[in-house]
Amino acid sequence: MRNSKAMFYIDVERIRKVDGYVYWWNLVDYLKPTKNGTMSAQVYIQGDCKLFRERILNDSYYNEPMGRGEVASSNNKPDKDWQYPSPYSVPELILKKVCALKK
Repeated sequence: MRNSKAMFYIDVERIRKVDGYVYWWNLVDYLKPTKNGTMSAQVYIQGDCKLFRERILNDSYYNEPMGRGEVASSNNKPDKDWQYPSPYSVPELILKKVCALKK
């Protein structure tokens, strides 16, 4: 999937469903470097298909495309708050896809 700033990839082989939640990895490949020079990110996400929400559990940012190169920064502390994807957004499309794959 793509928006005006990045390409988004889902690792469908690693989608897991545990205790009513789905877990997956997104790879975000930025079309232009961010202000910090980041070119890509790998993000581990927990989704709740019943309430249609998600939260980031782990994210790492790279100085090269496709999750390569040095890790510019990372965060292993899960978000406390759930996010509800906006209608017609990339996060909404991804969550719909992941939930459909793991019914």
